[in-house]
Amino acid sequence: SLLMELFSDYLCTDKLQFGFKSKSSCSHAIFAMRTVIDHYVKTASTVTISALDISKAFDRVDHFALLRLLLERH
Repeated sequence: SLLMELFSDYLCTDKLQFGFKSKSSCSHAIFAMRTVIDHYVKTASTVTISALDISKAFDRVDHFALLRLLLERH
């Protein structure tokens, strides 16, 4: 909580990010994906989907170094 208070001005996310944000969830991501797929299916276009599970990506990250880099890059 303290880090969020201190660095909240520097911690911005993209509007297309669904995870780890308030008022956003997996359901929102699924709805957005489903809406896009439905649009392309209705226009008889080919739909190709690729998924990447990076849920364990931060288990091997030096969090201090990451925080330092993020602060340096504003």
